[in-house]
Amino acid sequence: MLTSMSIIPTTFAAILGAIRDLLFSRMANGGVRTPMLIFVSNYLGRTAERFQRLYTHWRNATLPAPRAPRPARPTAPPAAQPPSPPPLRLPRRRAWVLHHDRRVTAFISQLRHLLDQPDCAEFLRAVPRAARLIRPVLHLICPNPPPPLLALPPRPALMRPGPLRSALPRPLRHRRPPPPPLFPPIQPYVLAAARAWRKNPA
Repeated sequence: MLTSMSIIPTTFAAILGAIRDLLFSRMANGGVRTPMLIFVSNYLGRTAERFQRLYTHWRNATLPAPRAPRPARPTAPPAAQPPSPPPLRLPRRRAWVLHHDRRVTAFISQLRHLLDQPDCAEFLRAVPRAARLIRPVLHLICPNPPPPLLALPPRPALMRPGPLRSALPRPLRHRRPPPPPLFPPIQPYVLAAARAWRKNPA
């Protein structure tokens, strides 16, 4: 158990800083996909700073209230602009950073150990925004699913709308008359004569 809760953001920033150093050294040694690794390194740095700010506000009981969603504003049609370069697309598979530098694996256990501490778990339960910061980091470097504290709740099943049905009653279907019998019906007197003949045959 951590002896002081103040070292939680410091340890978190130290772990992410060590991962950034590995990525920068990888790029300095001629690593591939340099723009992608630069983006990840900057993202880790911003995440550590935001984590530190949230922790400080939580300790001082000065957490800002969540922002209300802004109403949609009517936008004017965009003016003609020169074509921009395609956006940087990151891989979606889990722990794809490990394919570029396997040395990052050494810090996964340290990060998981920090998240398993009761003090850190208390902070993450009290500040869900901090948990939302850590999930993408684990997705980048950790091949295993996140701990239950950071797992997303199951999504509700989507209710697909069924076919629209009219409120009007359906028209009655005209049934076809049954086909006529192949043989004419036997008259009752014929049946009576047949029964009498079976009882008293000639």
